[in-house]
Amino acid sequence: MLMYLTLLWLEVLASTSEARHPFRHGPGVLYPDSGLGGPSLQVLESLPDVQKRQVSSDPCATLASTNNTLFTVAQARACLKSVPFDDVVRQNVLDVVQKIYNLDIFEYEQLNQSLPLNQSTNIRAELSRIGNATYSCDYDFNRDLYSVFNSLNDGHHYYSSCYSNAFISFTPFPLVALASSLGANDTKIYIAPGSNNIAAQYNIYFENILDLYETQGINITELSGAEVQMIDGMEPMAFIDYIANNETGTYPDIQVRRNAAMASYTLVGSTITRTLGSVAQQTFPERDNITFQISTESGSKQVVVPYFARAISDKSYASTSTFFQENCLSTGSTASDSKEDVAHARNPTSIFPHSINGPIKRQTSSACEAPSSPYLPLLIDSSDSAQYLGGRNVQFFVLSKSSVENEIVGVIFLATFEPDEGCTSQFLEDTSLGFQNFTEAGVTKVIIDTTQNGGGSVTLNIVWQSIFSGTPYQEYLNFEGVLRAAPLAEKFLNYHIQNPQADAGLYGPLNFRAANGNDLLSNFNYFSVQGNIVENGQTLKTSQPLRDVLYQNYLSRSSSPVYSPADVAIYGDGTCGSACASFTSFITQYLNYTTVVQTGTPNSSIEFQSFEAGQATTSSAIYLELNNTLLTNDTDSPPPLLVQSTVGIALRGHLSPFVPEQFLQYISRPANYTFAHTVETYNNPFKAHAYIATQIWASSNSSSLTPSVGTVSGSSGGNSSTTSSSGNNSNQSGADKKALGLLWVVGSGAFALGMTFLVF
Repeated sequence: MLMYLTLLWLEVLASTSEARHPFRHGPGVLYPDSGLGGPSLQVLESLPDVQKRQVSSDPCATLASTNNTLFTVAQARACLKSVPFDDVVRQNVLDVVQKIYNLDIFEYEQLNQSLPLNQSTNIRAELSRIGNATYSCDYDFNRDLYSVFNSLNDGHHYYSSCYSNAFISFTPFPLVALASSLGANDTKIYIAPGSNNIAAQYNIYFENILDLYETQGINITELSGAEVQMIDGMEPMAFIDYIANNETGTYPDIQVRRNAAMASYTLVGSTITRTLGSVAQQTFPERDNITFQISTESGSKQVVVPYFARAISDKSYASTSTFFQENCLSTGSTASDSKEDVAHARNPTSIFPHSINGPIKRQTSSACEAPSSPYLPLLIDSSDSAQYLGGRNVQFFVLSKSSVENEIVGVIFLATFEPDEGCTSQFLEDTSLGFQNFTEAGVTKVIIDTTQNGGGSVTLNIVWQSIFSGTPYQEYLNFEGVLRAAPLAEKFLNYHIQNPQADAGLYGPLNFRAANGNDLLSNFNYFSVQGNIVENGQTLKTSQPLRDVLYQNYLSRSSSPVYSPADVAIYGDGTCGSACASFTSFITQYLNYTTVVQTGTPNSSIEFQSFEAGQATTSSAIYLELNNTLLTNDTDSPPPLLVQSTVGIALRGHLSPFVPEQFLQYISRPANYTFAHTVETYNNPFKAHAYIATQIWASSNSSSLTPSVGTVSGSSGGNSSTTSSSGNNSNQSGADKKALGLLWVVGSGAFALGMTFLVF
C-alpha cells in the first residue's frame, strides 16, 4: 500500500542563535614570499589589467571596493597593514571575547584532544598573551586573534574582523589528489584537471585574467592537470599538510582539512560549482605567489603562479582612515555591529559553463523555484548524464548507469541545511517532490552526497532525521544537549523565568524540552540541578539535559525509514559539519547507516563528519539577548564593541546517547569506507556515485573500497539498542521501498512565517 509522509506545518519555539558562521579557508599563520623566484611586485604592477600602485603615499587610496578589479596581494596587504595599532581597541575586543567565551560549552574540551580530533589550544592563555604582545599595526593584532580561534579547527569557533572581510586572494589553479584507478591507493597531487576552464571563466568575470598569466609566460593548458612534484620547495603532501595544519582550520580531523585544502564542489543556490580549497584561496592577502614544479611532456618544469586579490567589502573608501571608518569602526547601529553575515566566499565566482540537461518533474513555482536543468561545473559525456529530478538547494538525480543489477540508484545532493534567503518552503517542497520522484522512478538505492555541507537549520536537520529514521525515533527528535552554567547564562534564564511573556531568546525555557521529551514550563529553572562534566582536569558545570523543541501540529510518518538503512549510503569528503553532522550522526548512531568518504589518503582513517556542537551562536546574538533581558550593564556582560568584529562559539553541546557525559563532537566517527578520486570521478561526481553503488550493493563484485582502519566509538551500543526497533527497517522489501513516498502539504510562504529557525 502506498504510504505517505504528510507534513502540514511545523512550529519551532526556539530563537535564531546564528544566522551564519563564515567558513574560513584562509591562512592561519603568516606565510613568507616564495624563495624560489617569481614575478616581482614591479612586474605584476606593470601588467595591463592589474590595478596600478597608487601615486598617493596612502596604501588604501586606490583600492576602493571596485567590482571585478584585481589587485596584487601586496597592494591589498599594504592597505590592511596601514591602520595603526590602538591599545584601547585591543583591550575592548579582548574584554568582549573573554566574556563571550565564558558561555562556551567546549572550553575545557579544547585544552587537549587526541588525534584525530586534535585540539590543544588554551584560549585563556592565548588571550592573555595577545593582551601583552606588541603589534606594529591593527591588522597584526586582529590576525593573531583570528589565528588563535582558527587553531581550534572548529567551524563554530571563530573571530572575524574587517580585515578578514576585506579581500579574497586566489589563483584559479587548485590542487587535487588523484589515484591511477578507482580502488587504487597510489594517489599523487595534480593541478586540478580542467583548471584552464576555471581560469577561462574567471577571465569573463575579472576581465582578461588570462592575459595576466600569459604575459608571465604561464601556459594554462600545460598547467591544467599537470602532476606536481614540488610546491615551494616542499613535497606536495608536506606542503598540503602545512596548509592544513596552519591555515585551513574549521575541521578537527587533519585528513578532512587536507581535503578542504584542495579543490572540491558545492551547491551555491541552484548551481553546483567548484571550490578552490585553502591552498588556492586565502582569506588574508599574505602569500604573493606559489611555485609549482610540474611534470610536462618535455620534462620537469618550474612555474611561479601569482595570487590576485579582489575586494569583498561593499564599503567604499579612498584612504586608510576612510577604510577603517567605513569597514572597521562600529557605527553604533547595533550593540555589536557585527559582520558575521558577510560570507567568506570559497571561490570568487560560480560561473562554470558545462551542464547536463534532463527533465524536471513537478517543478514548483516561486521566487526560489528549482531550475529547469542543473548547472554543473563538469565535463560530462551525454551517455554519463544522470537524470535530474528537481531541487534547488537540495537536488535529486537518478544515475543513468548504476552498474548494479536490478537496482535503480538515486543521488541526493544535500549541500546545505541553510536554504537561500526566503527559500525554506521551497527546500521542503523540493525534499517532498524529490522523494516522490524517486518513488515514480523506481529508485531502490540512495546515495546522500553531503560534500561541503556546512550545516544550517536545526529544524530542517530534524525533518531529515525523521525521514530516515521513522516513528520509532520520533520521541528523540534530536540528541540531548547541555548549556554551560555560567553566571551570565543563569542571569539570562532568571530574566526569562520572571518575564515569561518576553521573547524566548537563547535561554528561555520554552526553547527546550526535558530529556524525556516533555515540554518545559516557562518558569522551569534548568540550572537548578546542575551536571558536572570533567575534562582535562577541569569541571564544567552544565544545565540539565535538554532537547530541541519541535512542535508538530500534524506530522504523520511511516513507521519505517523512507529507505532501509541497508539501502542508503552517506557520502562526502568529511566536511559535513554542524547541522549536517547532527543529521548524519543521528542516523548512524541509531540506525548504523553506511558512510563513505573520498580522500587523498585512502589508507588512513578519516572522519565522515566534522564539528557538531548542538547549538552555536555569535556575539551579535549575545548582544541581542543582553538588550532583550536588560542586562547590558551587568558586570558579567561584554561591553559594546568599538569595532565591527564577531566572535563565534558553541552554546550547547550534544551528548552521546551511548557514552554518558561525553559530547558527540569529541567522539571519533571514522567512515566505514574510503577511496581516492581519479581524474574521471573528480570531473564527474556521478561516476564516483556509480562506483560507490557498485562497490556497496553489487553482490557479484568484491569491493575495492578501503575499509576504515578505525571503529566508530559508541556504535556498538547504538547497534544493540536499535536492534528491536529498527529490525523491520533492515528487512524492508525492495517493492515496499519503491512504494514509499513523501507528500508535504505546505502553503507557499506560510511555512516560513510559522517557524523561527534555530541554526547551528
